[in-house]
Amino acid sequence: MDRVHRQLLLGLIIAIAAALRFYGYWQWSFSNDELSALLRLQFNSFASLIENGVRPDGHPAGTQVFLYYLTKFFGVSETVVRLPFVLAGMLAVIYVYRIGRTWKSDSTGLLMAACFTTLEFPLLYSRIARPYALGMLFATMAIYHWARIIRGSQSLKDMIALAVTLAACAYTHYFCALTAALVAFSGLFILKGEILRHYMYALAGAIILFLPHLSTTLHQLSIGGVAWVGIPSNYWPIEHVKFVFNDSILVLGVIGLIAVIGRISSKSDSRNSQWSIPLLLFMLPMSIGFFYSKYASPVLQHSVLLFSFPFLLMFLFSSWNDNRPNFTSLAVLSILAVTLFSTLFQKQFFKTEHFGVFKELASSSVKWKHQFGNDILLIADVNHPYYLDHYCNQLSAPHIRFDTYRVSDEGGLFKLKRLIETSTANHLAYAWSTLNQTPEIERVIKEKYSEVIASEIHFNSGIRLFKKGAVNHRVISAFNFTNTKSWSCDSAMISTVNGTQLTTINSASPYGPTFSAMLTDLRIKANENICVYIEVSMPQNGGDIQMVFEQSNSTDGAIWESRSLSAQLPAGESGWAIFDFMLRPATDNKVHVKIYPWSTSGDEALITRMEIRAVRGTSDR
Repeated sequence: MDRVHRQLLLGLIIAIAAALRFYGYWQWSFSNDELSALLRLQFNSFASLIENGVRPDGHPAGTQVFLYYLTKFFGVSETVVRLPFVLAGMLAVIYVYRIGRTWKSDSTGLLMAACFTTLEFPLLYSRIARPYALGMLFATMAIYHWARIIRGSQSLKDMIALAVTLAACAYTHYFCALTAALVAFSGLFILKGEILRHYMYALAGAIILFLPHLSTTLHQLSIGGVAWVGIPSNYWPIEHVKFVFNDSILVLGVIGLIAVIGRISSKSDSRNSQWSIPLLLFMLPMSIGFFYSKYASPVLQHSVLLFSFPFLLMFLFSSWNDNRPNFTSLAVLSILAVTLFSTLFQKQFFKTEHFGVFKELASSSVKWKHQFGNDILLIADVNHPYYLDHYCNQLSAPHIRFDTYRVSDEGGLFKLKRLIETSTANHLAYAWSTLNQTPEIERVIKEKYSEVIASEIHFNSGIRLFKKGAVNHRVISAFNFTNTKSWSCDSAMISTVNGTQLTTINSASPYGPTFSAMLTDLRIKANENICVYIEVSMPQNGGDIQMVFEQSNSTDGAIWESRSLSAQLPAGESGWAIFDFMLRPATDNKVHVKIYPWSTSGDEALITRMEIRAVRGTSDR
């Protein structure tokens, strides 16, 4: 391929990469993870940063230290904080091209760079201030210098660059370190003679450069995996391959076809290592992460395999040579056109919120606080007050603080209920982001603030404005302390204390009043859920009291779920709790519903009221 031809195609790829990565990158709200990183910069010394901002986290110190000095001198706006990561994403595109060119040909490099430029997977992580963009750059740099050495370079520059970039990978992200280690280790089996000796010196240099971080790494590895990630399914590797190609049959088809054409047209190239080494280096990090997550501790996410993604592209295009430049141009332009279409239109990249937002929640909260003054409660459910306070400060409203910042924690609903019960405000704003929301939260709010007068729903986040209004409960059935067609209870556990009837549950009789009925008898409407209201005195030691919901029929089998009362009532407290259960679709009309409290620990609780209500389903979250 002639130089002009190559430079025109590479220039087009770089121009598209710049447009995609720079366009409006400062407009997105900081994500939960970005704000978490900024929160962990609030220290007055480097030693405090490492001890309190790095060691408790699951990432190496590199990105956090970089952000510490960046924000110290240039501030914490999205424009400043994300810019270096956007630039890193841009440079990674160039190094992806260099990797392909070194490994096989200009054509291979151009095809790899075209994919890396336009696919949503590398694009997304080039636009946020997390370790992925920096790790992506360091990984592609390390792979490039590794490929040059594998291809015969004995340049001191390549050896030094390899040592530095391998260490940089390890300082950035542990999966990036894993990828770097596998790349480095593979060279020991490929190289021979004098070049192998120099290569081993480079690897030793990388290890020496990382030694200052070793104690921190050992501490972080002792913490374990990330519980919220979850154990991957057996089909996760297949899902990952679909994910990296935009979950698009069109993209998979076009890229797969171009890869096959390259393989067919280069039958004369019999070097299996051309494609087998990249395939192995793509598969190994995924396999290690998969089996570690399955049998040790969950760590596997799509994002952590970004660093080994270039090897998949190397594998796909490693058969392309430069013998037919016009054919290469057609293939590159086809990839750019198809993946751009998929990313911009199928995936709606710039119109889609990819993470839970905070800026928008703070903006609405500030607006409503200015509008209603002391006549509004501000409630939030976020991981830390800083995440909303950061944007309140940016909006010149540092005085605005939320009445509570956590609701989904154990006891959070109890605190919310106390705030609601004691407040004289006529309005309540509830904001949440990046935390699992149960329908009980909104149900508790609507016990007093029944009207929703404004609602903004974002990706994995949202905010609603409620107003006091008449609360009309559609009670289907209430327990009257006697056995009926719909209610059953151990009669020996029913008593009267100071004129109040109550039912006791304990180790001798762990199941409380049980409601049982056919769904057709309940007159439940299509948009309604079943709600359980209970008044109870909790055990002094807390215990484990669950509200159980069962739905069954002869065709679909049984559905069983339970919710803990301790989320709404702390140990030793007396009060009310409310539970919202969504009815599942059924294939016949013989659906049976059963609801009851259960003392799983055998601890004693006293129930003074229980009723079943029909309520409109809470809005989608």
